[in-house]
Parts: sequence; C-alpha cells; structure tokens
Amino acid sequence: KQTVPHLVAACLARTGLGPELLELEITESCLMPALGTREQLLELEGMGVELAIDDFGTGFSSLSTIHRYPINKLKIDRSFVDGVDTNPTSQSIVRATLAMARGLGVNTLAEGVERPEELNFLLRCGCPAFQGYLFSRPLTPTQFEALLQKGVAPGPVSGAEPARAHLP
Repeated sequence: KQTVPHLVAACLARTGLGPELLELEITESCLMPALGTREQLLELEGMGVELAIDDFGTGFSSLSTIHRYPINKLKIDRSFVDGVDTNPTSQSIVRATLAMARGLGVNTLAEGVERPEELNFLLRCGCPAFQGYLFSRPLTPTQFEALLQKGVAPGPVSGAEPARAHLP
C-alpha cells in the first residue's frame, strides 16, 4: 500500500518541483488520532513539504491534538470571515485564531474574503494572507498563465487597503 509521503515523493521526483514549493492542505478531521497520520505528516515535513490546515475551526480536533502536528499554516474558514467586520462572535474567533497561530509560530490565511470591509478588519488584526473573490474569481490555467506573463497578480477591488499580495 502506497502512503501519501511515497506518492508525494514520486510526484516531486517526476515533476522536478522543489518540495518547499508544495503546500498540502488537510482538513481538521484528518488530524483526529488515526493510525499513522502524525507519522506521515512528519515524513512530509521532513521532505520539506508545507502543510496547511484547511477550514480551521470547523472540525472536531482539539487544540491539544493540533499542536502535536507539523503544521505550517492555519486557514481561517470563510464561515468566520463572512461578515467579520460586523459580527462580534466571528471577530472573537478570528482574533483568537490569529493569536494562537502567532503563539505556535504558524502562518495564517483568511479564506473567503469578499468585501473590502472584511479585508480591512483582518488587516487591522494582523492577518498576513488572504484569499477570496475580493482578489480574484477562480481562473482557468490559461487565464492564470496570462496573468503570470503580464507580471500581474490579482488584487483587492477599489476601496480596500493594500493587501500586500504580490508575485515573487
């Protein structure tokens, strides 16, 4: 039986992609104590692959479980970002997640940013990265390649503060 680390290693070898350029997203439910999960994640970390928890805050994993895994990024679920500028409960959850991530030395990204007001709130809270329709609708590979060739990155709509998003 092939493990995820073996499949990833084979794909990296076949494509020549550096492992530091690959980020694998896993959901919180995958972090529930399961046979071999932690060991496989440690193996991926040892290869240099980045690991992100997608939809953070929506699963059933405990904080005592999360800190034992080699996670590089927490992706704040869009359900907490939607209307965060006016929803005190979402504001508290986002602030707590950002503080926890900083304390653990983990990066964060807010998902589902659709309005300048949401972006501005997240910026004020110190959220370093974002994704959502405010920056770009989903693109086909051809559309994305055209942007890369122009050296243009999707950015926030007018009325929002700069999002500090750029292409290297």
